[in-house]
Amino acid sequence: MNAILIRRGTQDGEFHPVAPIDHIVDILLRLTDGYTTGQAAGFLDAAAPTGKDITARFETVAAALLGVPPSAQG
Repeated sequence: MNAILIRRGTQDGEFHPVAPIDHIVDILLRLTDGYTTGQAAGFLDAAAPTGKDITARFETVAAALLGVPPSAQG
């Protein structure tokens, strides 16, 4: 997700960011990088979240940062 999409969503009234957009982009990129690096380096054990669990956690964080109410989430 990039700043352009967030700005567009904000202008359209879909997003209500709770932090500066550049901060949100940075946080979401670092979250993605963290999971990817952890898996690639073998830091995550068998009990660590994968696939759908990681996606669900990412969506939870993104929705919170973008001010998307639970009722509007897929």
